[in-house]
Amino acid sequence: MSKSRKYQMRLHRIVKNIKKEMRLNKEEYKEQFAKLITENSDLKKQVLELTMELAELKDKLAHYPYTPTDGLEVGNPSDYEDKMIYESPDGGETVYGRRFQEYKSRKLIKDPRDISKSE
Repeated sequence: MSKSRKYQMRLHRIVKNIKKEMRLNKEEYKEQFAKLITENSDLKKQVLELTMELAELKDKLAHYPYTPTDGLEVGNPSDYEDKMIYESPDGGETVYGRRFQEYKSRKLIKDPRDISKSE
């Protein structure tokens, strides 16, 4: 056998092996693609469920009986309803007292020491 014939046979085997690998790769590709389609479908379902859950939580939050907090407050807002808030616009010269969450009605405290007496 001549060298060219050996070369042709060797080349033919290489091409045949490449084609075989390509068929296998094509099958693997199809399997992977099917898995990805299934996974994508599952993820779309999860996104839809989470979107719906988020909408429900937003709706609940919009109808919550009091303003939500950052979680650092202690107790319930009702614990503060009968408490007085004291404010001074001038560094303590004039002191005003008001009930919790009542911004319009405030009472002038003549002497800042009277704060302890009014509680």
